[in-house]
Amino acid sequence: MLNWRDVKNPNAGGSEIYLQEIGSRWAKWGHEVSLLSSTFAGAQKEELIDGINVHRMGNKFTIYPTTIRQLLARQVSTNYDVIFESINTIPFFAPLFSKLPVVGEIYSIENKSVLLHEMSLRMIPVTSIAYLLSSAIPSVYKRCEITTISNSSKSTLVNEGFGPDKVHVAYPGLSDSWVENVMSQHWNERPNNSIVYLGRLKRYKGVQDILRAIPLIKRRIPNIKLRIIGKGDFEPILRQIVSTTGIDQNVEFCGFVTEEEKARILNESSLYICTSRDEGGWTIAAVKPCQLEFQFWLQGLKST
Repeated sequence: MLNWRDVKNPNAGGSEIYLQEIGSRWAKWGHEVSLLSSTFAGAQKEELIDGINVHRMGNKFTIYPTTIRQLLARQVSTNYDVIFESINTIPFFAPLFSKLPVVGEIYSIENKSVLLHEMSLRMIPVTSIAYLLSSAIPSVYKRCEITTISNSSKSTLVNEGFGPDKVHVAYPGLSDSWVENVMSQHWNERPNNSIVYLGRLKRYKGVQDILRAIPLIKRRIPNIKLRIIGKGDFEPILRQIVSTTGIDQNVEFCGFVTEEEKARILNESSLYICTSRDEGGWTIAAVKPCQLEFQFWLQGLKST
């Protein structure tokens, strides 16, 4: 397995959790699973996580040439049967450097647009190279088997030149522990003027659009409350928007929370908002509140 981060990386997100869940199940079924990813401060070079042998090398930039060297090594071609590559904007181009069959996990072929949203003046050269590399994904991987997370992202991949028979949809799921958290919740009276956002705090996630709407909503609902679950490098800008627009009493930055706390906050909210420019279709962040509502719907049927 190839991914630029592993699940223990401080910057790990939904794609890392998704990949970890897949790999750990393969390991439980008796397969030998290894993951090549970048290192981070305080990380072990090698670690066994839920049956996955994690090998960390290089940083977030050097992980790419380092991985290519590994793919070219004879040891990889003799010790492994298949490469499963998680493609997050910048690919490793495994089909070009290995004779092994490659299966690609593509969350969204349009995620190169994220680079434009996140681009700063000093990063223009790096961002431009990354954009060009990302644009080459269809031509390099079109003969590979591809998995994605929604039918809408599959349609986009097909429109980009991938064969319909080559693209397979594997919907993101929910852990048993999350379902248990949902089952433990009790219904809260709604509407209660509470909104929740759940996800990484990046420019392309669009949380700033929600914040700029709050003053308008306050005209109709003075006690409107927005809770923001998650962390990211765009948080200082978001906090500045909150301060300059005078909505400090209406916005709460919750940071990272436990799964139990996440279920509680979602349960206490009237509305979940996802404003991301690109998420590859139906996301885990959207599935979780839907699961919560579905559970209460079932309880309502049982009570009637």
